[in-house]
Amino acid sequence: MDELGRWLDKVYTRLDHAVFFGHLRGFRRAGNGYVACCPNHDDRHPSFWMPIGRPWGKCFACGHFTTWWKELENRGLKGMAVIKELSRLSGVPMPEAWREEKFTTAVRAREKLEEWWEGRRAALWAKEGEDVLGYLRSRGYTDDLIRRMDVGVHSGTRLAPGNLPLPRKEYRLLIPIRVPGGRIIGFVGRRPDNTKPKYMYSKGLNRSEILFGQHRLRPGVVPVVVEGILDVEALAAAGVEGVIGLGGALASPAQIQTLAGYKQLILGLDGDEAGQAGTEKLVQELAIRGVRTYVADLAGAKDPDELLRSAGPETVQAAFRHAVPGHKWLVWRWFSGVGSPVEKDRALMRAVDLAAKLNPILAAEFRAELAKRAGISVASLAEEIDRIRREQTREEAIRQAQAELARGNVEKAVEALNNLIITDATGTLEPVKFDNEEDLKAVLASVPSGIELPWPALTRFVRLMPGLTVVGAAVSAGKSTFLYNLALYLLQAAGVVVFWSGEVVRQIMLARMLSILVNKSVSEVLIQLNKGAMDADVWEGTRQLMALVNEKLYVTDEPLTVDELAMQVRAVAKHHKIIAIMVDYLQQLLPPSKNDGKYATREQEVTAIAQALHRLGTELGFPVVAAAQLSRNNFQYKERPKLTDLRESGGIEHYATTVLGLWNSTMAAAKVAAGATPAAPSDGWYWTPDGDSPEADSALALAASWGKTLLEVSVLKNRWHGNVGKTIPLGFDPATGRIEELPTTPGPLVLELPLEENVINLKKNGRR
Repeated sequence: MDELGRWLDKVYTRLDHAVFFGHLRGFRRAGNGYVACCPNHDDRHPSFWMPIGRPWGKCFACGHFTTWWKELENRGLKGMAVIKELSRLSGVPMPEAWREEKFTTAVRAREKLEEWWEGRRAALWAKEGEDVLGYLRSRGYTDDLIRRMDVGVHSGTRLAPGNLPLPRKEYRLLIPIRVPGGRIIGFVGRRPDNTKPKYMYSKGLNRSEILFGQHRLRPGVVPVVVEGILDVEALAAAGVEGVIGLGGALASPAQIQTLAGYKQLILGLDGDEAGQAGTEKLVQELAIRGVRTYVADLAGAKDPDELLRSAGPETVQAAFRHAVPGHKWLVWRWFSGVGSPVEKDRALMRAVDLAAKLNPILAAEFRAELAKRAGISVASLAEEIDRIRREQTREEAIRQAQAELARGNVEKAVEALNNLIITDATGTLEPVKFDNEEDLKAVLASVPSGIELPWPALTRFVRLMPGLTVVGAAVSAGKSTFLYNLALYLLQAAGVVVFWSGEVVRQIMLARMLSILVNKSVSEVLIQLNKGAMDADVWEGTRQLMALVNEKLYVTDEPLTVDELAMQVRAVAKHHKIIAIMVDYLQQLLPPSKNDGKYATREQEVTAIAQALHRLGTELGFPVVAAAQLSRNNFQYKERPKLTDLRESGGIEHYATTVLGLWNSTMAAAKVAAGATPAAPSDGWYWTPDGDSPEADSALALAASWGKTLLEVSVLKNRWHGNVGKTIPLGFDPATGRIEELPTTPGPLVLELPLEENVINLKKNGRR
């Protein structure tokens, strides 16, 4: 049975109820399984239930029970033909040299055990199950929830069908232990009277080797690890997906090894000290193995089971959904209550020792969180670590010297002190060193590739990288609108966006974002909103804006120093993943305070602002996108922007990783050149901004044919990706604020371009 069982386990793990029962009327997902109209009687209300992770279905109305195997037999397949069909459906190779009779006998034994178990589940509602049912109700479980839980009543015998050992009969509440594929390999029993030990396992089974509920895991669902076995059953019955249980607070080496096979895990262990200690161990052990963990906040509940009973499954799911990264939780736990400098150093070195065991990406994130917790930069963190290690080395050398003196070894004591002097003098400068090519690849792979922009043509040359990105433009050229379009795009990703606006209050900003979404002018949108008579576009746009910004967009429109903004950003970063920060605009932020008084010049103030924004982005690992004003003194609208056009440009140019310049054809009063063809180049849009360009003329003509303003984006600086000197055209609608890629074909506005006049006349529907 073991070999045959393992083959079926692998087959069933890859299949789903939809393959066998998807044709039934009313088939749909419901809670921790599927329901459909029963195939055995005239079922007008779906009563045929198919639990996730188990290859069978049962009708609550008529008692009809059938398995995937029987369903294939009902289709006319028999014996080896069923095996072949299962192999084909699952992609698992056919078993070799197995006799059909032996295989069929094994399957029937499995089905017999399931039918017996269904009888034990039904016994809950008979007289023999009164004590067990009473216990479950006393825990706060409803009858509807109990019916969906995979629990039953002890039969009073020593063995289940197939000679499967049962716990002793006083362990009245039985829970089956299933492997992936749904096969029962034993049972765990619980005493309803709470006499200790409360739990007992089938002979031959060990809790340390079992992950309860693993048979229910589906592809794409991040597993949630909890302690209690009944927690697993109750949460699954309530429709919370992916819950698996350890059966205790501390994961065993075997359980950790199994968990390490997943890329991500959410940890929802109990809130007591034992559960928190177990969480701490799991986060460390799994991080060392490259697994990303997230720790759920149970909002003061003792365990997920209590949270389910007090607040419902939606609250439990929300707690798991908003779980914080494990490395952040771990740093918080280690530094909570730390008072003296010695305790702080001890916690810091404990964390650093763990970071040394992680892959480069996790280690970088861990160190960044450490630096944030300590209130210093990542670079300063490295210095702080070196300081602690030097102090530890010095203390050890002094202890060694004292021990040698006590033994009368004066020369060795002097040697130990000399080594200390040499160590202090040589510092920590080390050569680049890798043990193998894989280590080098891992370090290179940890370098971020950057965040894409909403416009693929621009993303070809520029990506948002950690640090300061500056978007420079003249007054009314589209700086703010560029940031609004970018923010709406970034908000589609997981995480939050922080937006500081020195230009408009948050209400106007949200109205302009809505205008972009619905492609209507701001005035038209505001009129509809004020009258309460919104058309379908504005209704749908409002819904979309709500989904994008609700609890994801942090807006501040108050006058702030850059240090005050950084403090607010760090507070948000403690609880949320920040995608990017938007600053509109850089010169309106107030500079950081200066120890020796005021700044000598305005350029020094702006330099300090740019430096602080860049440091904030690099330390916390996200882009800071800041609009910047061009100087009115040396800039003309008809000219394309240059780095030197940035107002107080010296400091901005120095600290920014990327500088983009915006040029607006409407503000420049640009005319379409005679003979310009409104057509896109075959290899995509871009050109060098120096001098007149046929591509620029074509882009202007194409934008005009669609009734758009041409918005040129010039790459003035790009520390990460190069491509300096490239210009990429975008289509800008000043009325709605929407910025889009230029189309590749002419629009509905026909261009008439008299050769003798350098003007543009637009004609639509026969009218001028």
